[in-house]
Amino acid sequence: MQDKMQPDVVAETFCHQTQRQSLRLGVLDLCSVAPGQTDQERLFETFALAVQVDTVGYARYWLAEHHEPNVAHSCPELLVGLVAQTTEHLRVGTAGVLLKYYSPLKVAKNFRLLHALFPGRVDLGLGAGRVEEETAQDLLGGLPPPQLHQEGYEAKVAGLLTHLYDPHVSPCGVGSPEVWILGSSGVGSAALAARYGTAFSLALFLRGSTDGHDDPTAVRKYRADFQPSRTLAAPHWNIAVAGVCADTAEEASRLRELHTNPFIVPTVVGSPSQCRTQLLRLQELFETDEIIFLDICSDLDHRLRSYQLLAKALDLC
Repeated sequence: MQDKMQPDVVAETFCHQTQRQSLRLGVLDLCSVAPGQTDQERLFETFALAVQVDTVGYARYWLAEHHEPNVAHSCPELLVGLVAQTTEHLRVGTAGVLLKYYSPLKVAKNFRLLHALFPGRVDLGLGAGRVEEETAQDLLGGLPPPQLHQEGYEAKVAGLLTHLYDPHVSPCGVGSPEVWILGSSGVGSAALAARYGTAFSLALFLRGSTDGHDDPTAVRKYRADFQPSRTLAAPHWNIAVAGVCADTAEEASRLRELHTNPFIVPTVVGSPSQCRTQLLRLQELFETDEIIFLDICSDLDHRLRSYQLLAKALDLC
């Protein structure tokens, strides 16, 4: 397996981050399959990318849940432990589990197990996203999907947190992972995260959410309404953006033109200095110390280079 996980390019050597930086970076991996690529090949690219960003100072590695045919997997929770085992420093998590279609108790047990194996390195990210009705019915074992609006989703979040913090839920005596509630528009998810005292991540790259790319209202709502919980005493939040960083602005623009996913809107694009300026502006606007970056390149070499350039530009080492 180790041979398969090695990328074709030779990564530049950077030191690992040894102290907290003014801006931390994380990686969001959608595991999208490139044309002509097999799902298995794309899965091994996830390991290769995680190993490399671990060495250049990234703080988190988040894996999304999607059920489209051009995605190599639909179960990020299975990859969390494998990526954590392959790396040394990264926090690894989901962005996020589509809780509407799963048992809160089962999700709690899965993530207590992951936390037991990798204490302090597991993030449980929860999303309110939807899937196609046929897929939803299959996920629910053939039952018709319930009409889960915000109230139903909130009830599932509450149930999950109850199980997650229950000392009698196996594995016992291990504690629980860090919980994040994910949102992309409006303030519903922000209010939910504030009410239950979880961390909050605001996605700014989804089609429909980019109108609020310069609007920190959701983050401000979360901070103002935050209620301390047994695991989080103060509000903790980040933002997620998509884009590409290349050696030159011209090369970044060329790579941007190759991007075809209409649901992912890249907004941080350019040379290392340009991307640094854009990210620092977002950091100031949203008053955050962490940004999750989704690189849009389909080619592994380009993704690796993009993440390496960002790490160097922001002095992650």
